[in-house]
Amino acid sequence: MIFIMETPNSPNPSIGTGSSTFFYMKNTSEIFLIITKIEYWVESNEYVDLYINSIGDPAEGENITPININFGSGNIASGIFQKAANITGISGGDFLDRTRIPADNNNHSHSWDAKLIIPKNSILTFQAGNGGIPIEIMIEFYYRDD
Repeated sequence: MIFIMETPNSPNPSIGTGSSTFFYMKNTSEIFLIITKIEYWVESNEYVDLYINSIGDPAEGENITPININFGSGNIASGIFQKAANITGISGGDFLDRTRIPADNNNHSHSWDAKLIIPKNSILTFQAGNGGIPIEIMIEFYYRDD
């Protein structure tokens, strides 16, 4: 599980200029990283776009370490996980999903019936729609080899 608190500083490039990537995840494990749920909280109405298959090396991001909610296992996540107000060095990618989040002081969950499967060396990025709005995100995931 990973928790992110960030205020992206740029709007989504599709509605403005610049980059709005505020979270970067690359699976470096030999097995699949499977996302089961994402929870969002925002200070003002916002939307978040997810992109897969971006290319490049992230710059200006802060490395973050996911926690294992199976406390006694001793296992750690294999991957590169970064957050920042504006991660640069990334381009392209295929649009995967958009989540609209109302500012109502509640967490809002998003999941996929078939789960989101990230193979080895695949990249998932999050882009803010408006920018300048504090966002909190919790991502639940696990690894599976089949």
